[in-house]
Amino acid sequence: MPKSGGANGEGGPPDWLHRSWFVARAASCIAAAVSLGALPALGEDLQWDYAKQLGAVSVRDRPRDGLQPLGIRIGNYLLLPSLGFRTTWTRDSLDEAIGRPRSIQHEVSTALEMKSNFARHMLDIRAEGRAVGDHRDAELRYIDGSVRVLGRLDITHATNLFGEMSTGVYHDDSVDEERPKAAKKPTELALTRFEGGLSHRAGRIDMAIGARYAIFDFKNAEANDGSVIEQNQRDFSLLEPFIRLGMRLSPGYRVFSEVAGRVQENRGDSLIDRDAEGIKATAGVEMELSPLVKLTLKGGYFYQDYLQAGLVDISTPVYEARLDWYVSPLVTLGFTTARDVQATTYGLASGRITTSYGVRADYEMWRNLIISGQVNYKLGDYIGEDRTDKIWSASLGADYILNRNWLISMGYEHQELTSSDSDLDRKVDKIFIGAKYRF
Repeated sequence: MPKSGGANGEGGPPDWLHRSWFVARAASCIAAAVSLGALPALGEDLQWDYAKQLGAVSVRDRPRDGLQPLGIRIGNYLLLPSLGFRTTWTRDSLDEAIGRPRSIQHEVSTALEMKSNFARHMLDIRAEGRAVGDHRDAELRYIDGSVRVLGRLDITHATNLFGEMSTGVYHDDSVDEERPKAAKKPTELALTRFEGGLSHRAGRIDMAIGARYAIFDFKNAEANDGSVIEQNQRDFSLLEPFIRLGMRLSPGYRVFSEVAGRVQENRGDSLIDRDAEGIKATAGVEMELSPLVKLTLKGGYFYQDYLQAGLVDISTPVYEARLDWYVSPLVTLGFTTARDVQATTYGLASGRITTSYGVRADYEMWRNLIISGQVNYKLGDYIGEDRTDKIWSASLGADYILNRNWLISMGYEHQELTSSDSDLDRKVDKIFIGAKYRF
């Protein structure tokens, strides 16, 4: 009789389950805690009539007195530090193709959020970091970190200077169309973004002028065979000066528009230069169809002219829509769709047009237990190359708020990339369990 199990999953339970007994024990403890300590969603906590009068909120945005961290008050700032731990089991078709065992990763994360409470101005700061290690291969370890600053300087009650800056190092372990197939681990990206400008309100009219700037710096990646995969050709920067104009028609309706220039610098390699100039113009409306339904619609046109001869210029409609439906005090549904243009370094393609659709549901089973499900689909069309990508993902998870300090999470996620270039196809399955301590 053949043995059951094994790293290749030929039958019976996989070996990782036997070795990682702590995952099963942790899951059992969570289930017991939920059944014994969960707080029911009592009627007095969810006053539906008040929600109708004042406008409903989503399940995740609802205040939960007694279950939110108190933080640390220092002067005009409220500090909200946290420390988290997570274990993730991953099955990746790319790893299986080269005979690499299924991965079990352990992650430690930390965050510090500083919320300001000044009389007029605002300066909020958030810093995050995480260290990820693989229990089999030390070379698969990596560290991420980022800092984000959000500020506003009030000149008068109607005029202010605003700004947002973020910088960090990231390793995106999700299915990525642009990731080199032979890369041993997620590509390291150093990303810096800035947005700033001047805004003014005059009665129902609001306006702003400013600029956005971003720098994408991709680090060289290590291949499965130990060689180095050059990533310098993917580096690019993007400058977008913009002007926005909006008008509040009524308490529940607002129209808006934006015109943004676009200067892209991507020197590519010795054969191709994707430097380009363009413009993007959009207009839309934000509306409350009822106290329980909120809708945002935005559409416009995108044009980008590439300086190198032979690259196909991009001229296409773009749009974005979002519908939030507060079905009941315990259920929130969200629907999204968007069409936009993204940068690429694939072959002789000048860019790629992505169209995405998403559905999300949040269900408050108990006051301190939220079940969430999400399904997303994205279609990518490469301009100038005969390549089309389809990515779909689905996830199901639960967040259990044990008390003010402890948050326990667990879930499952499936991601699948199907490309017209079959060599790029990829499937990823993840199961995770984690805990976070919030001060």
